Amino acid sequence: MENSSKQIPELTLEEKYWMRLRQAKSLVIIEKTAFKLLIETADIQLLSELFIRDKTIEYTIELYFQKSLEECSLKEIVNGLVINLKITNWLDTIDHADCGSHYKLIITHDLGFTFARLLTIWIDNMFKNNGIKVESVYSAKTIFTKIFKN
Repeated sequence: MENSSKQIPELTLEEKYWMRLRQAKSLVIIEKTAFKLLIETADIQLLSELFIRDKTIEYTIELYFQKSLEECSLKEIVNGLVINLKITNWLDTIDHADCGSHYKLIITHDLGFTFARLLTIWIDNMFKNNGIKVESVYSAKTIFTKIFKN
């Protein structure tokens, strides 16, 4: 008997992660224009404190790798951050490279200066709170971040 059934393609890492996220009841989906308006009118200090206090980015990386951030290598943390930011659909692009002494993130988006400032604060704090040196420059549409290996 011939097997004519089509084989289901294997899920990508992002698709597998989406499947895990479905169970996270603390997440909601919001239309991008509404998100931009909320960010532009938000209390930046309060929102930054919330993300830093709740360790939102750290949590998503731990959820992705199913282990604590302390157990993750720097490469895993960077890769987890990139995957998470891709999944949010906040960004137009995110590229990263291993530049020897550091990793480089290049982010583009259309959510404005306030969003760039917030995302930079969130990313920088996550690394700094884990003893990792980081330098970032941001503008209304771009964020450039260096994450130093030592």
